Amino acid sequence: MTIPRALVAAVVSVGFLVHQVSAQQALLDASWTVTVNGQQAQVNGNGTVLIPNVAAADQFGVGGPGTSPDFLSDDFLQLLGTRVRNGVTEYAFSERFQIRRGVPYRIRDLTITSTPPPTVVSLDLTIANPVLSGALGQTTQLTTIALVNGGTFVDVTPRTSWTVYRTSNPGVARVGPDGLVTGTGPGTAFLTAVNDGVSAVTRVTVSPVDPLTTVEGVVHLEGGVPVAGALVQIPRFALQATSAADGRFEIPGVPAQQGTFVVTARYTPPQGNPLFASSRDLTPVPGGRTDAGILVVTEPGCQFDADLGIPLPLGDDQVSLHTFTRFSFSYYGVVQPTVWVSSNGNLQFGGNGDGSYNPSIPGGVVNGVARLSPAFFDLNPAQGGGVYLREANDRLVVTWFQIPEYNTGGSNTIQAVLHANGRIDVVYNGVQHLGTTFRPINVAISAGGTPTVRMLDFTATVPFAAAATEAPFERFGQVLGNPFDLDLGCLSFLPNAGNGYDVSFRRIPTLRDGGALGVIRDAAGAALAETPFVVTSSSDPAFRFFGKTDKDGCFQLAGLPRPGVVCVMAGTAASPSICTRLLRTSSDRPWIVVAPLVTGKAHK
Repeated sequence: MTIPRALVAAVVSVGFLVHQVSAQQALLDASWTVTVNGQQAQVNGNGTVLIPNVAAADQFGVGGPGTSPDFLSDDFLQLLGTRVRNGVTEYAFSERFQIRRGVPYRIRDLTITSTPPPTVVSLDLTIANPVLSGALGQTTQLTTIALVNGGTFVDVTPRTSWTVYRTSNPGVARVGPDGLVTGTGPGTAFLTAVNDGVSAVTRVTVSPVDPLTTVEGVVHLEGGVPVAGALVQIPRFALQATSAADGRFEIPGVPAQQGTFVVTARYTPPQGNPLFASSRDLTPVPGGRTDAGILVVTEPGCQFDADLGIPLPLGDDQVSLHTFTRFSFSYYGVVQPTVWVSSNGNLQFGGNGDGSYNPSIPGGVVNGVARLSPAFFDLNPAQGGGVYLREANDRLVVTWFQIPEYNTGGSNTIQAVLHANGRIDVVYNGVQHLGTTFRPINVAISAGGTPTVRMLDFTATVPFAAAATEAPFERFGQVLGNPFDLDLGCLSFLPNAGNGYDVSFRRIPTLRDGGALGVIRDAAGAALAETPFVVTSSSDPAFRFFGKTDKDGCFQLAGLPRPGVVCVMAGTAASPSICTRLLRTSSDRPWIVVAPLVTGKAHK
């Protein structure tokens, strides 16, 4: 057998010295089934069992993450056995142990009982100080609390309680065997605790000798009325403040050497619905003050609508004509009775419908027919996913759902919402554009004819007012040096007095209460980069969130309904491979953590 790198394997054999709850002694027999690390075997008639090739991760040594692998399993294993006798289930379990590569391990002692052995149901991992600033080498302590079967909470922080810690980046932070975190370099690292096969995640940001910045701004209602008591947050760094009577806020001690970030605001008026706002990506001013501008809190118009409606019969490079029946929609000041929906991520008003996938740039995107291009590129629903449409009394929702690029793959979810008041929202909810030379993503809005093309960067230039004769346009592609950066964001086009549009863009990290972060890993413990996932909720059956992990396999969620249980599934909605539960936290802790997910394994 070839052992994959970062794995150890050993033969586990059992010659039992059995301990029973009662004083009676007995050996296991062939009626027992035992497992070690998911590998199952039947006990022999003489009470022994041999389990070959038991595999476990070996990513670091006894010193923890960042040290060299030592051919010893990182996590502790345990043999578990069950049988049914006279209608009663009996259990057997060993002490915890580690296996060494190529060295047989012999289990000598077992405990037999008629009650299930103690097992970890869930873990809660907290960190005393999520931001380490100043000189390198500063430390902070992790605390791991386990919920075991029977409803008891136990502090399992030290290694003597069988907890093992991992870090996503030893160059940023290392974790000792008892959960002591040491900052080793600038950046953010995700920290994982594992006990009894159950995991939990938190994160730490290290800002050595960082000339920190103070973020300032003001929160307003529409119309310019200042908002007092709004919760203002920087989710990336878990920092927050509350707006004053004049709507102003400031958040000191913000890392200035970790790249851009987003500021969000949330305000619930008396007897009203929650209002939200989000800044554009902010570039911090080291050692100074970073202006977040005016955050105008509004009803959350930019959110992914989980009610996709009906699938349209669209294949590769095809179009479908829809007639508005429930409201009149005005586009650039002109009422449009119909809209053509293209499989290639664009909507056309008038003309005969155009299913082309490779238009001339930019003329083929903005010239001629009036066209809205949420993401005009070569999508192929014949290879996966689909295009969906739903018309309600106040909106038309068109969704390109988990569609791969033609002969390239990936998963791309984009949703365009045409409101009865003329407003247009485009939500990007998981876009995996591979950026080939002849298949860029084109994002644009145009009244047709021969408009003046306004080439821009939507994340840097907005908000701005576009005249009726202008066509805002951006082209994305890795090979163009402009990777797609609108994902998990929303472009909004609000009609203005000149029959053009006021254009704005915002990230959507806080649409509703609740958030989570974590890592998705495969069965060998390797992080799954750029992996699609689906989120559902027990308290809101209509809630769906579709996203993908980043290059490190990490994900960050916001807008999770409270209370209830959230399920995160890697893969597609049609064929999810994993699920884990997230326990709701109190309102003063808006972020919660979810155990790292392992494909093929469901965490209870």
